[in-house]
Amino acid sequence: MKRFFAGFCALFLLLLLTPALAFTNGQAPLIGQQEELNGSYYLVKNAQTGEVMKLSPLDYIKGVVAAEMPLSYHTEALKAQAVAAHSYALYRINQKLNSSSGSGEAYLSTDPAECQGYLDLEGRKAQWGDQFDAYEAKLTEAVSAVIDKILVSGGEPVMAMFHAVSGGRTEDAANLFGSSVSYLVPADSAGDELSPSFLAEKTFTTAQMKEALLPLLNGASLSDSPADWFGAPERSDSGTVLSVAVGGVSVKGTDLRDALSLASANFTVTLSDDTFTVITRGRGHGVGMSQYGAVGFASEEGWSYAQILTHYYSLKPSSKYKLVKPVWD
Repeated sequence: MKRFFAGFCALFLLLLLTPALAFTNGQAPLIGQQEELNGSYYLVKNAQTGEVMKLSPLDYIKGVVAAEMPLSYHTEALKAQAVAAHSYALYRINQKLNSSSGSGEAYLSTDPAECQGYLDLEGRKAQWGDQFDAYEAKLTEAVSAVIDKILVSGGEPVMAMFHAVSGGRTEDAANLFGSSVSYLVPADSAGDELSPSFLAEKTFTTAQMKEALLPLLNGASLSDSPADWFGAPERSDSGTVLSVAVGGVSVKGTDLRDALSLASANFTVTLSDDTFTVITRGRGHGVGMSQYGAVGFASEEGWSYAQILTHYYSLKPSSKYKLVKPVWD
């Protein structure tokens, strides 16, 4: 789910219009074994060709994990990724089924800006090269081990968001999307600081920065003094910039992230010798499971995939859940 934030944010807000999921007595209720999933398939639109593909749950989740997480990562992290991706896919299917009745309609997409990434068999061969056999075996083993497990709340699949690297603590969904979700709350992920992608730096000339900022100001202008362009940011407890005054206009941190193509919305801005330097912490929106954090917990702490998921979502994987109606013809 390393994806373009704007598209993902829009999808999040759309899905939040449906009834919220909730805990019951602090537990995730387990409802009826979904035995029909054996032999079912998912309808997935190929974003490049427009073709609607029929994919088994195993084949689809393998393709998502391959696209979303490096196969060099720990097997327990790959399992956690598979469960999160499967949960998110079934959550989307539930929402689509709630709002449509079209037989043969694709409920999922291979476009990561719309849904989740997907790397098919030929794509995996091309990307992994000489490592294909080893990685494909590792992928199949990890996904097969958890293909019947997802995260549920209120008996239904949850929107198990994930991102590449947090800023050391994951973000509360309410701070970025305006609505609280019981299982998308901050969690410590200090191991992310060891990631090669934890810190990123970008520089901008004053002219480049001005060009990027002006479209955000609703017609307002910037002064002749670049040192006065940015005010003090408002931050979340996890460090994400919620808003910052730019030329006297309040701008969302996520909008500034998009305008400057930053790795995250957890950033600092400094000016020296007519050059702006922007340093970001983490990579991605910061909500839900940190993929690098999952690796750290698995390799350094010996955590299982279930422990990783419980840490980031406060939910335990389950094989008991319900869908609105069958996902097959």
